[in-house]
Amino acid sequence: MLKRTLLYCFHRQYARLGKYAGFEMPIWYKGPVKEHLAVRNNVGVFDVSHMGRLLISGEDSIKLLSLLLTNNCGSLDLMESQLSFFCNKDGGIIDDVMVLRLNQNNFLIITNAANKDKDLEWMNRHLNGLDVKIKDVTDNVPMIAVQGPKAADLLKEIFGSEVYDVKRMCSSWFYLGRTKVLASRTGYTGEDGFELYIFGDKPER
Repeated sequence: MLKRTLLYCFHRQYARLGKYAGFEMPIWYKGPVKEHLAVRNNVGVFDVSHMGRLLISGEDSIKLLSLLLTNNCGSLDLMESQLSFFCNKDGGIIDDVMVLRLNQNNFLIITNAANKDKDLEWMNRHLNGLDVKIKDVTDNVPMIAVQGPKAADLLKEIFGSEVYDVKRMCSSWFYLGRTKVLASRTGYTGEDGFELYIFGDKPER
């Protein structure tokens, strides 16, 4: 049974679907060439909710991540991001991941879709009584990539001009009505762009 993202009904209606990392995902909508050129010259939007999203929190979160990752996540400023690797005891790569520092002891780790369960098991194996909570929010926090030289212009129409202030490899919180969205200026296309993490409604005051 293939997994499906929350946008599956839209994909089924408009996209050519295929199997990818255990998910039934859109392969293309208008065609690979048109969509490639859109990202290179304008802007493209991708459902990347098949990727893993793990929230790491607790007083020992930096200690655990410093043990397992090749980069020093403790050196990140708040809302800054870095690419890193989980490695096994022999130095072999388990997964390449994106690490976002949300506050002093809270991190969001983005994993490859096929490796999320393996990464989660590897982290849990090394807890050893540390004050760390690992929460898998993959199924509850959709992830949308907006990539291309006009990505910021598109998101400005949604979130306002403050989106231009988000620097490369940094993040910021925005609200769409009552919906809380983390916008991270990262991506793998070689163009400017953002990943949007939709965390749901903000609490009542």
